[in-house]
Amino acid sequence: MCVAYGDASTRHDVCTLVVDGQASLVLPAGVACPRWAYANVGGVGYYRVAGGAALEATLAHGWAQLTPAERLTLVQDLRAQVARGRLDVAVLLRALPGLVASGTEAALDEVADVVRD
Repeated sequence: MCVAYGDASTRHDVCTLVVDGQASLVLPAGVACPRWAYANVGGVGYYRVAGGAALEATLAHGWAQLTPAERLTLVQDLRAQVARGRLDVAVLLRALPGLVASGTEAALDEVADVVRD
């Protein structure tokens, strides 16, 4: 599993191995606590990223550093958290304009799905 992290202007990626459904990650020496982190680099994981506060921080501070695929999966993760009652729908709605701006067909389909729900 690979995690992207950073602040508003920088991004770093680090990877670790998941064993028995668990993983721990140690940031390189000298790295301060990041403002945001997203545990699905490339948006290729077959899992959902949970953690409302962490997802909110990524939305607020890391959006510009995410790839289009990561932005899409972040919104899908937010949507899953809203559906489970673990996140306020307002957080999800704040992500939609940025997803629309990416202009990809998959992003626009996701926005339409959110609106339909």
